[in-house]
Amino acid sequence: MKDIFGPLLLLLLLFSDALFAQEKTSISGTVRDTSGESLIGVSIIIEGTSIGTVTDIDGKFELKIPDTTDHVLVSYVGYQTQRISIGNTRIFNIVMEAETQLLDELVVVGYAKESQFDRSRFFC
Repeated sequence: MKDIFGPLLLLLLLFSDALFAQEKTSISGTVRDTSGESLIGVSIIIEGTSIGTVTDIDGKFELKIPDTTDHVLVSYVGYQTQRISIGNTRIFNIVMEAETQLLDELVVVGYAKESQFDRSRFFC
């Protein structure tokens, strides 16, 4: 019994990651606005988690997701957040629509610190 216990424990430890790991799938795509311009820095997050990515300079993204993922959230400042269904799709072309809500008022606050000095020393 002792002869079998050691190798069995070793095999169990070696393959424990495979037993408990979730299978992952990769999704990718591009994010553009309604005029066709690529959007940089758009957040693509697996719904209900903090796992996600952002788009690059060309508006492209790639994200590894568990096979059990149903939706991702796509958000960007000034645009409406979208909830995208994954299904069997692996490549997405997402078009973001501008947020139509306007600001009611704008408050500008400015602070400045000015020091006084003798300007006469700069002139001859």
